[in-house]
Amino acid sequence: MSSLNTSTIVKTLQQDYLPPFLQNQHPLLLLSEFVIGLSGLSYFLYNKFFNQNNITKPLQQIKKLIIYPIKSAKGIEVQEWPISKYGLLYDRYWMIVKENTMKLISQREIPKMCLLETNLKILEKNNCVLSVTFPNKGKKEMKWIKNLSENKIVKVSLWNDSIFGIDCGDEISDWLTDCLQQKVRLVQIIPDDVNVTDNYVTENSVTNVTENVTSENDDTKVTELTTVRKIDDKLIFNENISNLVTFPDGFPFLLLLENSVTDFNLKILKELNKNYLIYLFKKYILKTKYIEEHNFRPNILISSSNTLQNFTPTLQQNTQQNDLPYSEEQYKILTINNNITLYGINRCVRCTMPSVDFKIGKKNSYITDYLNKFRFDENVKGTIFGICCSHDKRDVGKVIKVGDVIEILERGEVP
Repeated sequence: MSSLNTSTIVKTLQQDYLPPFLQNQHPLLLLSEFVIGLSGLSYFLYNKFFNQNNITKPLQQIKKLIIYPIKSAKGIEVQEWPISKYGLLYDRYWMIVKENTMKLISQREIPKMCLLETNLKILEKNNCVLSVTFPNKGKKEMKWIKNLSENKIVKVSLWNDSIFGIDCGDEISDWLTDCLQQKVRLVQIIPDDVNVTDNYVTENSVTNVTENVTSENDDTKVTELTTVRKIDDKLIFNENISNLVTFPDGFPFLLLLENSVTDFNLKILKELNKNYLIYLFKKYILKTKYIEEHNFRPNILISSSNTLQNFTPTLQQNTQQNDLPYSEEQYKILTINNNITLYGINRCVRCTMPSVDFKIGKKNSYITDYLNKFRFDENVKGTIFGICCSHDKRDVGKVIKVGDVIEILERGEVP
């Protein structure tokens, strides 16, 4: 009887027992695919049936709380933070503008703005020091400006709005110009406790404000200054909703559900990995992510991290419904620890900023392509991700903390 070598035996088994599309693959490739598949299946079964954290449906909680002192720069994760009349204290209280036009400039035009790292040192009530760093450019610090006599009042443009602020001076603006390789100015909001009508705009001001000034004793006096912006009255459905904003695009808070980011990542994963075994390996073993929650720049990231053992069945059922991917886009009224109220005002229409790789400051165009494919809304003719919120006027001064429990009081259609 002639002996059969190993390769012949393996080939015979492939032809007899495997489907046609696997019969011609190399045995080592087959073995690796089997191991990957088995690993993914094991991980899935463990999490579904044995992982104690998944047995009881958890409550929604605040996983991350983020402020962005400079609009379009990198945010700061904090453990707790107070609410001001404009949203989170010091959130987008500074903005970078083009020097020649005094118009907003953002990561849309200069993606490497995401490499501007910010930090805040709180000195006392209504006072702080802002520090900014940039790769290979060191660090700059500047104090919160309270004395307008030493700084210029300037008018800046933010989308369709014009608003007055304080030019932060040449030193920080020249440094930012060097970092971004474009002539820019840094502007701060005008503090609430400053009476701007008692201050003057000199002839050396960066921008022309003649339409808002009158001449008085050879000085140029500001008579009417728009120092804040207001949310469209048509979107305000409750008299207690705060309608004031400063330098955000339109609303005080951006809220995002962690499950939405996870689901969007899985959609991209499936698109880019047609081999199902490779897909399982990247999903369960490598935990591959193509986009992070930071790309969407939320103030509040909601996750599920605690058991429901001390809560009512009704609350448990509502939590399961509200935890579904993209369900935050239907949050109309929610509470934080049953103490702070947020109102869902508008679903967030996205531009190209989520495509910026915040580690290197460059855009990944495929992210925008997949946002358009999976999250495009015909009603708004744009992509939707997250929900814009405002706070209750009566909650100014209260503190939001990581770990606070979220309860959805009302769901419904949000514009």
